[in-house]
Amino acid sequence: HLLPYTLPPLTASPPHHPAAPPPPAPDALEEEAYEAVEIDARLGSSDDDDWKPFRVEIAVRKGWHVNAHPAGPGLVATAVAGVVGGVRHLRYPAGEAWDGGAGPVPIYRGRATIEGEVERRGGGAASLEVTYQACDDARCLPPVARIVRLR
Repeated sequence: HLLPYTLPPLTASPPHHPAAPPPPAPDALEEEAYEAVEIDARLGSSDDDDWKPFRVEIAVRKGWHVNAHPAGPGLVATAVAGVVGGVRHLRYPAGEAWDGGAGPVPIYRGRATIEGEVERRGGGAASLEVTYQACDDARCLPPVARIVRLR
């Protein structure tokens, strides 16, 4: 059984003010953020069965940067968290200063390496959650959190 549907009234744009293009869909922005940053995560070995060293390599595409850790005020820092177990002894590289007009903020551009230890729980493949916000010189994409399997 179909219900009747009425179309909303059409509204014309005022003269000399063309309608703005619609904003990109959230999943298109997320995909763009994924494309701006490549992540490679490696699990190291140690005698400790509960905690294993890891190394996360972040490669930021040319023309983009991500906020460093810690980030500037009000910005989303690049961060690593455990998915099943915890993380400890995190070591983030120092960010370089970048000024987009609102004062210098610490960023990572090019390659950045984050190291630490991940807790091994349950014996499955270890994974990390890597959060970052990719920006170019004109805009910042919404922050994303990616699950990365340690190899």
